Amino acid sequence: MTHYLGRTFGENMGGRTWFSRSSLPPNTSRLTVMSPYPDKVGSDWTAEYHLVNHARDWSQVRAMLEKTYGKSARVAVIPDATSQYFPDEPPTGMRG
Repeated sequence: MTHYLGRTFGENMGGRTWFSRSSLPPNTSRLTVMSPYPDKVGSDWTAEYHLVNHARDWSQVRAMLEKTYGKSARVAVIPDATSQYFPDEPPTGMRG
């Protein structure tokens, strides 16, 4: 699949299989993507841009968590987020 099929082209439009993601995946109150070379544009695969935080290293991630949750943060770590995808619902015509 080329990225143009499912990616945004602005705020309210995208490729043929694109659909608006207005929330984070279930049971997720905050999403932080850690990468030394952040792909902020790629955040639209998961949620609207303003719902995703970016950090360049683990110390930044930890500082964000401690500032928000103190020492009692409960988190999930996905080792390779490039292979993760959380659809709100399957695009029309893509149901199994």
